[in-house]
Amino acid sequence: MSVLAVGVSLLALVATLLGGWVVLRFRALPGELLAFSAGTLIGVGALDLVPHGLMRLGGLALLGLAAGYGALLVWNRAVNPLTLPHSHGQFDPDDTVSHTDSGLIAAVALLLHKLFDGAVLGIGLADDNGFWLGVAAALVLHSFCDGINTVTLVLRTGRDRLLAGLFLTANGFAPLIGALAVMALDLQPLAVDWLVMVVAGMFVYVAIHDLLPAALQRGDQRLCLGSLVGGVAFTWGLIGVLG
Repeated sequence: MSVLAVGVSLLALVATLLGGWVVLRFRALPGELLAFSAGTLIGVGALDLVPHGLMRLGGLALLGLAAGYGALLVWNRAVNPLTLPHSHGQFDPDDTVSHTDSGLIAAVALLLHKLFDGAVLGIGLADDNGFWLGVAAALVLHSFCDGINTVTLVLRTGRDRLLAGLFLTANGFAPLIGALAVMALDLQPLAVDWLVMVVAGMFVYVAIHDLLPAALQRGDQRLCLGSLVGGVAFTWGLIGVLG
């Protein structure tokens, strides 16, 4: 089973690196790409992670969602006041300093999400049933978007491409680590479920308060809204086909 975990994880690694490479080719992040990234984060959080949490935790799952969303909200309002609108009331999409904390936190949350994906794959492989096939297909297919989102979030903080590449590489290997860990260790599913909901809340916050406003200011608003809807629809399609 560990051989299958390695094989699936390598496919996910290739898809992740391809997604990140697409973003690294741009000198500046297009608004439409930021909007698409926002849409996929909303889609993963609201259409995938939240239903999973509600199924596992019931209505209490929303507390985890609120905790993740609220943690970034409080952080950016209290610890990093530069994220507040400028005095002239307009958002500056090139003001990357104000997004350093939330962007990197979201990139780490995305990394945790990939670890959780690998853990779910490991659970399916350990049970030796057909469940792992759907998880493997979903993991590989949405890894391309994960690569896009990882590099986009890091570059939005004003950090260099080397750091983005390091995050991208870590994101690519995360599913393998998660799969092997859950197959070797007795992890508590309840703790993982709560962490998944916190990550979902972080995804929603960054998409709404960081990526989407920057996209609307930087690119054509109609195209950006279309890209946002496209990102949500793409994620919804993957969930519908593979879920």
